[in-house]
Amino acid sequence: MVELLSPELTADPFGEYATLREQAPVLTGTLMGGPPVWLVSRYADVRRLLTDPVFVNNPASVPGAAPRDRFTIIKKLNIPTDLVDYLADKIFEIDGPDHRRLRKLASRAFTARRVARLRPRIEEITSTLVDRMAQAGRDGSPVDLMEASAYPLPITVIRELIGINEADRPQWHDWGSVLSTPMAHVERLPTVFRDSIGQLLDIIARRRAAPRDDLISAFIQAQEDDGDRLSDREMVSLVFTMVIAGHETTTYLLGNSVLALLENQDQLALLREDPSRWPQAVNELMRLRPALFGQYEDPRRLDVGRDTGHAHVGFGQGAHYCLGAPLALLEGEVALNALFTRSSARSSSTWTSPRTGSTLTTD
Repeated sequence: MVELLSPELTADPFGEYATLREQAPVLTGTLMGGPPVWLVSRYADVRRLLTDPVFVNNPASVPGAAPRDRFTIIKKLNIPTDLVDYLADKIFEIDGPDHRRLRKLASRAFTARRVARLRPRIEEITSTLVDRMAQAGRDGSPVDLMEASAYPLPITVIRELIGINEADRPQWHDWGSVLSTPMAHVERLPTVFRDSIGQLLDIIARRRAAPRDDLISAFIQAQEDDGDRLSDREMVSLVFTMVIAGHETTTYLLGNSVLALLENQDQLALLREDPSRWPQAVNELMRLRPALFGQYEDPRRLDVGRDTGHAHVGFGQGAHYCLGAPLALLEGEVALNALFTRSSARSSSTWTSPRTGSTLTTD
């Protein structure tokens, strides 16, 4: 049985997943000692599982199935029972009418137009971060890419998009780090959850009284227009999902993409010669770095000219396709273009991975 958080898999996820694919199309696994789960390892099977409505996310959706023991992991994370309802039944964990209702409301608030309007602000944030990186590395010292750019960009964007007040954003920077790596912060989790939930409930109440141009206000407006109201608990759960999923995955996309491009200098050269390739390249990088599925020709090879479109499963597929995919792609395009444009203008740029401690230099 595969432990999904085992040291071996955590240390070399791509190699370990490749081994699993070779072993069998379906295996059994577990997460943090929880009940056994089925692991589907190959692209075609995964795509069918994600798109065929016969498959569901919540075991309780299957007639006669035992209810999901959601308290196994919650107990391990030391979460107080009075907070469980705010953290359970996230939009990607539910099915059927409840999922369609929440996704409809979230989709209306998280539109492509709203995301497109963020481009100038994303470019501004990125420019500031790259300037700071250049200043920090002016004497040739290594710069921690993850801490200096890959983490602060998406968490800053999602905080502003949601509507966190400027004075509270440093606190959410810290909370976001705790929430995205809960096993490393088990002792802090109860306090962080309680404080952040309290602040979100306060923001919701204030936006009902005085709406702004932010996501929470858009949720509230969608409730009022549609008549299919979200409860405050559901809105908090949606915001938590977006805070965690809206920055953690993009952080990894940026870090993994830089690593992939530095390891594939020929592909990086194509992007530097023709920056119009970046939108397509980010989709290819998103396909590559999960690297769990292999229906593409030579799937482990980076090819920025590969037209994967949205056929890859880096953002999922089907009813639960990632709502934040357009935002992640936009952030990836802007941030990676800026990083490598600035690095090509300098004699060299050196970035260090905090996970491995390895140092990468590009001329």
